[in-house]
Amino acid sequence: MKSDPYGVDTQSASEIANLLRSRTIGAVELMKHCLARIDEANPTINAVVDIDREEALTAAAEVDSSADAESSLKGIPYAVKDCFDVRGLRSTHGSVAFHDQMPKEDSTHVSRLRKEGAIPFVKTNLPPFCFGDQTRNDVVGLTRNPYCISKTVTASSGGSAAALAARMTLIADASDISGSALCPAAACNVVGFRPSHGVIPWHPAYDPYSVTNSVGLMARTISDIALMLSITSGSHKSTPTTSRKIDCVSELRTPPPIAGLKIAWSYSPAGTRTHPMIAAVLDSCRKVFEGLGCLVEEACPDLADAHDAHRILIALETWSAVRGFKEANEKAYPPEFVNHVSRITKYSADDIVRAMMKRSKSWSLMADFFSRFDVMVWPVNPQPLYDADLPESEIEFDWRPLEISPQFGLPSVSVPAGFSSDSLPVGIQILGRPGADELVLRVARVFEAETEYWKQGPPTIVGGKGLSPSY
Repeated sequence: MKSDPYGVDTQSASEIANLLRSRTIGAVELMKHCLARIDEANPTINAVVDIDREEALTAAAEVDSSADAESSLKGIPYAVKDCFDVRGLRSTHGSVAFHDQMPKEDSTHVSRLRKEGAIPFVKTNLPPFCFGDQTRNDVVGLTRNPYCISKTVTASSGGSAAALAARMTLIADASDISGSALCPAAACNVVGFRPSHGVIPWHPAYDPYSVTNSVGLMARTISDIALMLSITSGSHKSTPTTSRKIDCVSELRTPPPIAGLKIAWSYSPAGTRTHPMIAAVLDSCRKVFEGLGCLVEEACPDLADAHDAHRILIALETWSAVRGFKEANEKAYPPEFVNHVSRITKYSADDIVRAMMKRSKSWSLMADFFSRFDVMVWPVNPQPLYDADLPESEIEFDWRPLEISPQFGLPSVSVPAGFSSDSLPVGIQILGRPGADELVLRVARVFEAETEYWKQGPPTIVGGKGLSPSY
């Protein structure tokens, strides 16, 4: 196991960036450290699906030889989910049909992070076209959880979450259409963030007008998320729905107190059943917020119609995006994916209109709810993590708590919340009204500072003993 004299495995990207700027550690040295972690862990974890070592080390050497000390992420290794483009690295989308697709330019948010000094050096695993309950595909196979290799990382940004947890990278990105950024983050004890609708441009994109799909961010800490958000947010000429730039980096260094904040707390949002092991962790988290002076009340809006609407509208959006290509290339889509999205053909135009009306009605309830509460807090994964080798057809996972943010464009973050009695990570989800990204991150930052669960990396990786065994 490679030694870690500078504490790379136990510090945030923001802290390591300071070490790089002061020349305490070199970018090449840092990159070699991450590459060594990949060599050690990836044969088992299978989080990284493509890498150009020579280019990564060349980019790091250029950082070391540069006199520029202003770039906020100068020399920071950055892992990119394989649904986004990085020049020089394959973009397979988890499909054999794209096995050799090599983009010529970066996705917009990747380009923005690169310009601020980050080095996008690997692509991370995902299920085919981000669809599935396991991070698994026919191109590279299954991603496993660094905290217990017999357990799932969930989906769909499981490769990014696992790479962060296994200390293969310092920052990563994600996508999110129904919890794909938050769910794997919670499973791997890292931070996953989905911004308000339109905050981060997605280009090139299958549908620039998509309401539900979003670029997400992953990191070890909230401060790292805020730094990435300050770089990636803001309008873009090719993405008509993008909005304002968000910069709360300075505020979150010493965040204002959250005493008096009104929190709507739910153990069973959207009718889910939370397992007693997860509920016990939530009890501890609630005490933390109450100790910080927050006004915590058990409450949740009626989300039954929202779930019914999301089930139809998400299938409509996905099918409209993939239908044309499927007709041209049948092998691109696995049968379970086609079966899922093609269910939209069973619905009539009236069914779709009714779903839209249900969504509007649900938003009215949500808007009224936010007039009484500042944020909502509930579990990310209400049930214990299932086995990594469990077939998709046998997985019974309730995604309802993760549908609300994409359906209504709410900012939401998964922050490490502790560990269940079986020693696996648990995350809480903090949601705010549209546009309240700074507030959501501030609440998460204060909770994070009080608990510091993010520092508890996989003990057998950070502690230098190899990979976590199966239970």
